Amino acid sequence: MARKGRSGPSGTTFVIRLLTALLLGAGLGGAVGVAGVRRLEPGRPGQPDSLQSMLDSLRKQQAADPRTARRAADSADADRRARRTADSVALANDTTAPIIPEVAHLEEGAARNVLETGGLSIGTVEFKASTDLAGTVLGTVPAAGLRVRPGTSITLIVSNGRPPSETAPTPRTP
Repeated sequence: MARKGRSGPSGTTFVIRLLTALLLGAGLGGAVGVAGVRRLEPGRPGQPDSLQSMLDSLRKQQAADPRTARRAADSADADRRARRTADSVALANDTTAPIIPEVAHLEEGAARNVLETGGLSIGTVEFKASTDLAGTVLGTVPAAGLRVRPGTSITLIVSNGRPPSETAPTPRTP
């Protein structure tokens, strides 16, 4: 029996409708969730692996984005710099690590002997224009005085015996 002055369902009817709606909602939501998981479930025979397809698609988008590639390169550069810095600090404190000797103004052969006797190896030889006699060592890379690992490859900068003005290209006159 409905009360006077009040329109709508009674309190009991309202509670019954609310509980029915909640149960139906939970059941329907659960069914939709299970269906979604089954669609994404990897490894189902005869069907494409949709989860793997999504992940592949995301990887392709990231690889195609030049900003992502640049960020990855920047990150790798930062890692290398950090390792190099840590390595430099460790070597600076390692009293057993060889120090690159000063070989500037020596003849190339004599410089090679000094470096190899110190446990270092010769990498490349770069020639540079200089007024010093040809074959005279102008410097090394890395620079003299630094501690390095034994066997480190040292680049020799050697004079080619010609002044810089002779090696520069001559301007063409029209």
